Amino acid sequence: MCTTVDNNEFINQCPREACRDKIKVDYSRSHVTLPAPASIKLQTEVAQDICMQRMLDSTFKTLSLPSNYSLIYFGSTSGAFRGFPGREQNETQCTSFDPRWRPWYLNGIAVSRDLKILVDVGNRMGISVSPPYNRPPLTTYLDVTKNITLGLLQALSPGDNVEVFSFNNDTTTSLGGVFSVNSSYNYFNPSGHPELAPLISRVNALVSTVPAALSDLNGAISKAAASFNQLQSLKVIIVLSNGLFVVNSTTFPALALQKNQAKLMVYKLPTNDDGGDPFMLNTTFQRDICSVQGSFESLDALATANPLYSVRSYFTYLARVQLATVGNNVTWSNKYASVSQDQNAITPTYPAFGSDGHLIGVAGIDVVIDNLDEPLRTLVLQAIKTRISGTLQAPATIPMTCYYQNESSSSVCPGSTPADSSAICPATDTSSTLADRTCCGSCGSDGNSKESGLQAWQIALISIAGLVVLVVALLAILYCTVPRFRTACEKIWSRCWNRELHSDTDFANWRGGQNGH
Repeated sequence: MCTTVDNNEFINQCPREACRDKIKVDYSRSHVTLPAPASIKLQTEVAQDICMQRMLDSTFKTLSLPSNYSLIYFGSTSGAFRGFPGREQNETQCTSFDPRWRPWYLNGIAVSRDLKILVDVGNRMGISVSPPYNRPPLTTYLDVTKNITLGLLQALSPGDNVEVFSFNNDTTTSLGGVFSVNSSYNYFNPSGHPELAPLISRVNALVSTVPAALSDLNGAISKAAASFNQLQSLKVIIVLSNGLFVVNSTTFPALALQKNQAKLMVYKLPTNDDGGDPFMLNTTFQRDICSVQGSFESLDALATANPLYSVRSYFTYLARVQLATVGNNVTWSNKYASVSQDQNAITPTYPAFGSDGHLIGVAGIDVVIDNLDEPLRTLVLQAIKTRISGTLQAPATIPMTCYYQNESSSSVCPGSTPADSSAICPATDTSSTLADRTCCGSCGSDGNSKESGLQAWQIALISIAGLVVLVVALLAILYCTVPRFRTACEKIWSRCWNRELHSDTDFANWRGGQNGH
């Protein structure tokens, strides 16, 4: 069927321009987009999300009906994006959309941040990465950390502050001081965040130092901690290193971190030169990290090709703090420019977590205010003023617990086969006239198990009663559990609108055009 839009780029496919203000939508299934640089050969985590999340369609169909068009979607931590109903998109749109940079996604997982990123430029960061990274020749460990840093910079929200430091054995250098984010990621501007352009250039220009002596991590953390402002914001220090730094409990800046309620998150790039101690268990580092409720994680080498996914524990932490701040309620995004329409949109959102506690994505539904008929438009505008919206201030007390990885973990679930052959293929189902992309290959759960991964996908809904009866959250997408997949999932039910606001009959005039995301 078709729905009303303000701009239809596929108009030439319509006889006699009959659908100038219409676009085809597919109510039989959702459609998928990929983040750039997309490839027919998918990363394991992206293939897994695409295959398993197809099971969400049955729920989507009960929430977005042809009689009341609304675009409901789920943005995954892998970068895969699934929207229902499926809608026409060109090849570029299908392979260059990253939900993790979008305002609705970020509003759904974060409060105002003061972020410090420490990039190790010493201790052999300039040598080529080991084979498990599967990178082009001459790619260095510093190249990997720079890519992760650039990804983190794009995933900031308006009002956030960020500062990047480089450090080696004797110097910690700020790359231009504190930068304030004053805009959302701009898909219509190649630089994304124009205000961060000088910082991005300096990150790209980083080079490793010679000689390759062990870096002074404690000195770098101390300098970063001393540079925090005293505003009420979520203070986070991220360390990106291959782990060849000096460990000294005597000089570890525990008091400075505790004073600022700063979360220290150390990400180690695995190497072949770790002295047989990849998790630094033969040092006092675990004791140091846990003394400040920080975290230590050895990144999966292959997953670093998907930078934001590789540090998903950081976004999990943000989402947990955000949920604590809003009392587990739905969050409304700031108004933002739609990617697919020449309109502004707002989005109610809610984060979803797997059984392992990690963030797996954010669910949302578009609300294009200008497309609402009266009196619904006025009612919505009045009601939104009383709802939780935009980037929130951090709570006075920040919940923190220690996490220290001490053994290898696998991103592949037991009993499943997210095969290396998994790739994006055109759908073989010809019941729809729209081109769709689905996962081919043997990606998914072993069908021999009664408690398969697909059966384990349970969905919890957050309804927005009184406004549009739209879903906002999908919860408990279960990935890896030990010893096997759980069949019971945590369900979160809440409402962000009072039932008495207005009745279901008020929804009848809400039609078409909600295509923001």
